[in-house]
Order: sequence, then structure tokens, then C-alpha cells
Amino acid sequence: MSSTGSSISISVDLYLGQTVTVTYEARNFLRKPTFDNKIKVALSKGQPFIRFMEKAADTDPKMRFNFTATYYPNLGYFINKLNNVQSDRCAYWLLLKPPNIPTKKGVSSYIPVNGETLIFNFTDHWPGQGYCSGLQNGL
Repeated sequence: MSSTGSSISISVDLYLGQTVTVTYEARNFLRKPTFDNKIKVALSKGQPFIRFMEKAADTDPKMRFNFTATYYPNLGYFINKLNNVQSDRCAYWLLLKPPNIPTKKGVSSYIPVNGETLIFNFTDHWPGQGYCSGLQNGL
């Protein structure tokens, strides 16, 4: 006689009622239109940064935090466009901690802590190389 076991999975929200407030900054000094926009976003503790981005896009009346993203299985979301500025062969959106420290995780896996500032910076793929100087000058 053989017996078959069953398993039960129970999820418990350890952070029930706890809120995390993050200052989210989207900046582009690389090409026109340049901008440096900031917004404070509050969500329940334990949420990945992509959820803070979604809330910012939903709540900002000036629509300065709208974005498009592509989801890659096993990797997460890649931000293609932010505030109508598109990533391309010359530049991309990079998630930073102040002043300019890249996070080791992307928007799908980075879990912000209360009071943190996170910056999405439009970043040159090849700084100082001149490969994309026409695009950087808004041409």
C-alpha cells in the first residue's frame, strides 16, 4: 500500500499595515526634452519598485512618470520608455541610488525601504565615445 501526501501552502503578510514611502526621481539630462521630475509614492512594505512606478504613473496629474516596459521571463521588466523618452542603441534607463550608484537589482526584484530615494536616469551606453553625439544633442 502506498500513500500519497498533500501539501498546503500558507502565505502570511508579515508587513500587514506597514507602509513604505519612496521618493522616485526620473531624470534625463542626456537629450531633449531634458527633465528632473520627483514624486513621493507610498505602498505597502515588501512591494517591488515596478509597483511604485505604476502608482506614480497612475497618480501624477502631469503624466511625467508614464512608462512602457517589456517583460522577460526569469529576468523581469525592462523599462523601454519613461516620460516619452525611448531607450535605444545609444541610451537606456538605469535605476540608481543617490548620488549615482547603480542598484544590483532591476525594477521587478528591487524592494525599496522606507524613506529611500530611487532615481531612473537616462544613461549613455558609451559615455565620452561620441558614437551617439547627434542623438544626445536632440538631432
